[in-house]
Amino acid sequence: MATKETTTTYRWPEGSTITRIDVRTQSNGRAVAYLYADEGEAAHQQRFDIRSAIRLKGWGTLSDYRNGQFGLRVSGLKDGKELVDMLKQQGFVAAPVSIDAQTADNHQSKNIGGFIKDNSLRLSAAIYTVGNAFYYASGVAAKNKERRRMALSFGAGDAALGLFGGSNDSQQFKSLLTGLKSHMEDHGIEIPKNASIHVETSHQDQGLLGTASELLHRHINSIKILAEVLGGFFILRSGLKGDGVKKNSLEITSGIVVMTGWAGALLVKEKKPDPEKLQQAGAVEKLGAYIQEKPLRLAGYAGLTFNALNAKNSWNNRHDNGGKFGLAAVGSMVSANTLYSISNKSPGGDIRTDAMISDVYSVAAQILNKQPEGTVRDAAIESTAKFLGERTEIKDNHQQIIARLKEEMTIQRKNPWFETRGLAPYRPTPQKRHVKVPGLDEAPDTVVQAEGRAHAPLQEHATAAHIG
Repeated sequence: MATKETTTTYRWPEGSTITRIDVRTQSNGRAVAYLYADEGEAAHQQRFDIRSAIRLKGWGTLSDYRNGQFGLRVSGLKDGKELVDMLKQQGFVAAPVSIDAQTADNHQSKNIGGFIKDNSLRLSAAIYTVGNAFYYASGVAAKNKERRRMALSFGAGDAALGLFGGSNDSQQFKSLLTGLKSHMEDHGIEIPKNASIHVETSHQDQGLLGTASELLHRHINSIKILAEVLGGFFILRSGLKGDGVKKNSLEITSGIVVMTGWAGALLVKEKKPDPEKLQQAGAVEKLGAYIQEKPLRLAGYAGLTFNALNAKNSWNNRHDNGGKFGLAAVGSMVSANTLYSISNKSPGGDIRTDAMISDVYSVAAQILNKQPEGTVRDAAIESTAKFLGERTEIKDNHQQIIARLKEEMTIQRKNPWFETRGLAPYRPTPQKRHVKVPGLDEAPDTVVQAEGRAHAPLQEHATAAHIG
């Protein structure tokens, strides 16, 4: 499935401090902007004032470098217009001389195999639904309440999977950064108050529905798995009841297989295997790595085993409608379980937009640049690389991640947007409202009053700990 993005480019003539702004509208309705400006010494103060004004609005700023040009990445926007309007209001730019918008398809699948891989979760949900209908019909025909309950439980999980199991680069990007932030906090890596990651992972202005949708997307496989475990419990009860005289051993086994296999998929942490370690690993270790790479394999294989047992059970009862409907369900469920077994536990599994992968490294490098030089920073880099190396979204190996992080950190320290020596504090244009000013660097919070005077200096200091 194609991942579509709309990029709007605002341009200003030569002589303007800001020459171009590229605004990328994300699939979650938010936007990220990339500002390009005069990199000369004469525009030193102006660049600092622009960045300070952006931070005063509560938007995140991050050193950026792409296509051979330094820039400023701005996150937390609703759209590009609000950024341009603010810059015009503060007198940094005039009206843009041109506005161009284009929609591009990023990494669209060129064949049916790629399409299936990109959409395996939702495709499995659609096919599961067909099988659930047959299972329910089988329960009705056999007057089996537990089988009907099993079908309804499975169906509830599949309905949620169909609604929230689609690939979404923007939500996956936010989920990855949320995990990175949690990892850094747990491992004692100090995250400065002005770091872009706070804006990237914020739920502010998202609304209740937006927040709920994001949480459901992030945890959709947990919801699906719990529904399957409950369904397994119902089929286990059906087997224990049997026909009132004799227990149904096939259904008992089916219930145990479903409950243990799907519960295992829930408990196993998804982790990208380390190719170097795999070369020296034994058979058991390789099997463990295979399961950890895609824990949903446990669920899918348990589902396929259940299909085989259900096929035999239905064949034994093929002369009544309950058995016929059960056999019909098996055909659908085999396809659905196969699709589910190739899916990632994290919805989407990867971020297919290269620009977002670059942004992950930039966000991490900003924080790492602010760690004290020496063993503390080295340990932080190693810890961050370990986290990213285990994520399915990041294709680089451990050494490649370390090299890319260090390269990004070096580039960020050269970005002229973040040179602040000898600059006067930024004074915003007077506003007719109270504005809460986020702490810049480690300075206390500042409040800009109606007349626009700042009660605490906004000037930042150009040290390695304050790059980005």
